[in-house]
Amino acid sequence: MQKIRLWIISNYNYPVIVNNESLVVDIDTDKSIARFTVWDDLSCMLEILDVDTEKYIINERRELASDNEVIEAFKEFHSLLN
Repeated sequence: MQKIRLWIISNYNYPVIVNNESLVVDIDTDKSIARFTVWDDLSCMLEILDVDTEKYIINERRELASDNEVIEAFKEFHSLLN
């Protein structure tokens, strides 16, 4: 998960929390509340809640096979914030 953490902090200005078995990025904006979680088995959870409608923009679990796939999932996740 170190590669994923380094990639996120070098490309975005979000705090990254690394636990024993997971990496978590929490993002709060005026329009959304979001969390991107990756576990040590490279499964991840993409969650974005629209503040105005209180509905999920995305609420999806994925089973991925490589750090690069996780990075691509984060890029998709981030694109949904805008």
